[in-house]
Amino acid sequence: MKVLTVVALLLLAASARAQDQIDLSHASIQRSAPDVASWPITTAITRLDLGAADCNVEFSMKEVWPNVPIPGWGGGSIAYTLWMVRIVNGQTYAGGGIEFWNGSSGGQTRVGGCGPAAGYIANWFYDASWGPLHTAGELTPGEQVGFFVTAGDARAKDVRTVTARSAVVAVSWPGGAGGAFTFAGPPAPPPPVIVPPVIAPPPVQPPPVVVQPDLSDIKAQLAKLIEIETDTHAMVLETRDTTRTFKQQLGSFMTFAAKYIAPPVVAWIAARQMD
Repeated sequence: MKVLTVVALLLLAASARAQDQIDLSHASIQRSAPDVASWPITTAITRLDLGAADCNVEFSMKEVWPNVPIPGWGGGSIAYTLWMVRIVNGQTYAGGGIEFWNGSSGGQTRVGGCGPAAGYIANWFYDASWGPLHTAGELTPGEQVGFFVTAGDARAKDVRTVTARSAVVAVSWPGGAGGAFTFAGPPAPPPPVIVPPVIAPPPVQPPPVVVQPDLSDIKAQLAKLIEIETDTHAMVLETRDTTRTFKQQLGSFMTFAAKYIAPPVVAWIAARQMD
């Protein structure tokens, strides 16, 4: 799980850097949070008003990032800081330039600290402690310059309760008269993908298995009974024929005896009685 979390954070950081119109990954940060390039990008600048006498920046978290009390300011607080990004001799430099607060403080609104566009460098990065942001001189017309905002106070310090920034937007410097620039907001999140529920059909019940009983023994016994019955019937018929023949032969014998044997026997018995 920890590995997946680290991978997700790395992907998020890579995606955030890819949104910067000027790459901050190798920028030299002057007098501000040195790790600002790796801060999560949670908002986008939609408008920059770089006027001849003033400036203003619009972004989605403008009324959300909280005011942060600044030590030594007697209760003063800052909500966000507008940074400048310059490329000097092929090297990128960045620093927190102007502080803003939400609402009003001391009778002043958050607009009114930038100064005239023709003097941004002198007003924002006032001495050599800001390195090339100061020593490179005022911005020249047509020079590519970047801007972004961070939560809290990042002008020569790093005071914050929220670690977040916008992506860097780049403009071609219009000169001392300044100008207004608009930028497309972050793309709307894709609509949620509604996956229809998968309704599984009821399982097909296999037909019941009809177990055929083993009737082989019963069939064998039945065949044996039929055989016995057949044999018995044959014996009955045979016995009846034998009885009929015996009766016929007995009748013939009785007839023969009565005709030929009985008279001599009777005569002999009578002669014996006369003696």
